[in-house]
Amino acid sequence: MQDLQLLTCDEVARLLRVSAETVRQLATAGDLPGRKVGRAWRFPQKAIEKYILAGAGSTVAALPADGDAADRVEQLREPTRKCEE
Repeated sequence: MQDLQLLTCDEVARLLRVSAETVRQLATAGDLPGRKVGRAWRFPQKAIEKYILAGAGSTVAALPADGDAADRVEQLREPTRKCEE
């Protein structure tokens, strides 16, 4: 597992431009690729990028035309509150 980058619920929420609760609901329903680690959700960055680029679901906002998903993830990486239930 080289270069496995995991995103938090809040990071995915910012990428998709939805609430953290929506991310949890999508993950719980199996619509969003992720796993629970303890009480917190973690999402493989590559899987989220594929999800975004595939345009899955009507809740997904389009990425800006001037950047790709990986660039957007890096822009959004900053300390955030924990996404736990």
